[in-house]
Amino acid sequence: MVGSADPFSAASRYRTLTVPAFVLACWGLAVRHLSSEWTFSEQYNYGWIVPLLALYLLRLRLEKLPAPASGPWPWTISSGLLLVALAEVLMLPVQEANADWRLLGWVLTGLAAVATLLPVAQAGGLPWLRHLAFPVLFFFTAVPWPRPIEIEVMQGLMVKNARLAAEFLHWCGVQAEVQGNLIRLKSSTVGINEACSGIRSLQGSLMATLFVGEIFELSRWRRLWLLFLGAAWALATNTGRTLFLSLMTEQGGMDAHDRWHDPAGFWVLGACVAGVTSTGWMLSRKKGNTYPHRTDSRTPLSGRLAASSNAAMLGLVLIIAGWGATEVWFRAQESAVTRQAGWRFRLPSDAADFELVEQSKAVRGELRYDFHSGGRWRDAEGRQWVAHYFRWEPGRNAVGTVLVHDPRVCLGGSGKQLVQVLPPVSHPVGDVVMPFDAYWFRDQGGDVFVFNCVVEDVRITSSQKTKPNLSITTSSRLEAVRTGRRNQGQRRLEVAVWGATDAAAARTDFEHLLRRQVEPESVPIKAGQQADALRDANSPP
Repeated sequence: MVGSADPFSAASRYRTLTVPAFVLACWGLAVRHLSSEWTFSEQYNYGWIVPLLALYLLRLRLEKLPAPASGPWPWTISSGLLLVALAEVLMLPVQEANADWRLLGWVLTGLAAVATLLPVAQAGGLPWLRHLAFPVLFFFTAVPWPRPIEIEVMQGLMVKNARLAAEFLHWCGVQAEVQGNLIRLKSSTVGINEACSGIRSLQGSLMATLFVGEIFELSRWRRLWLLFLGAAWALATNTGRTLFLSLMTEQGGMDAHDRWHDPAGFWVLGACVAGVTSTGWMLSRKKGNTYPHRTDSRTPLSGRLAASSNAAMLGLVLIIAGWGATEVWFRAQESAVTRQAGWRFRLPSDAADFELVEQSKAVRGELRYDFHSGGRWRDAEGRQWVAHYFRWEPGRNAVGTVLVHDPRVCLGGSGKQLVQVLPPVSHPVGDVVMPFDAYWFRDQGGDVFVFNCVVEDVRITSSQKTKPNLSITTSSRLEAVRTGRRNQGQRRLEVAVWGATDAAAARTDFEHLLRRQVEPESVPIKAGQQADALRDANSPP
């Protein structure tokens, strides 16, 4: 017919490239948000390989496409793509102000999945949608769990892991006592942190079971059975790791523990994946595990997506424009802003029994700070002190990263009992008021009083004279978007003291420590100058 468009012409094929470009843009925004968790959180390092595995599973399913059916009306798909684009645009400023908000990981991944499945439904109808949904949804195995759920699960697994390992140690003739998520041996203590608790292998095994079940083409019920067996493999291998590290620590001390900690973690993860794979292979040997016969389809995809190309192009334009508008908004709010003078905590390096305290690799990965100085010492009255001072430079780490470790969670996990939440302590230094939360804990070593504060490096404008909200509620996150406030840098000081006679005496001693060791700082510490900062922070004035 004269004037009719050939759906498989070169122009049509090039026009439909806007659909995969839009889909890739949506996945790029999701990966951008998740990348910090995949990089810094030890239990989510496996996330970097999940996109590659998802693409591999997609390739396998594309080789067995069923016969296509009629898809939804083109205007329905186009409207859906535009709604996804608008939602992505709305998420851009929220993501910029809250780079650590895990809920956004689920929202952005969900939007990318919808942006992928809508064209699939248009191209092949319900048969293709059902067939290709699994590799798309497989990506969710790399999305970090919401923190309340993760903390609840981690605390339970860490305690159970410690108890099981201690029981096995008793069978091996090793004296061990469980205190929270700690295993106390004769000469040292083994801590069960998040990555050792089974979380990393538990989430890794979830990913592995779904992948193995797909590779072996197991039925739904056998995939579910494999999922439960994979969780059992994760918990068993991590208990074995804790037992192994405890035995190494008992024989060679903490040096042996540190030497074997990371290798044992990789061995356990490998053993868990091998166990899941072998279990899936055994389940696949039984009858009735394969997919029903599928009809191969060689229908070109480009011709089926032509109707959505205009909507995809408009969606790309909206995302690019939204990205630019987001940057303009935040820069405009920050253009007339100046930093106020900061403060620093100077360690009392001349105190009795003073020694520097370094943070573990897991804590460094979780907190992602730019500078840290910590130490323990004994004062003239014999009281024991431990202090940690952190500094975060302005960047994409938001305040939630700073507040992720609550003393009540951390110390409670180490076996200490919270006796009372004490009245807060305020300490002025220059133009800044440091607000400390105070806690009274008790353990076998006696009472310990903990003081903790987080202070933002506030930027003051003529319209903003009030103290910024450092909470991590949904309203505070949205308020940061409305006011155009990205992470402006924070400082944190946490001090614990043993040996005080009561809470009032501990408060008095702590205030005296602050007056001696906290001092104003006119020039912020720059990233990359940790060594110089540590030397300056610990040198006499």
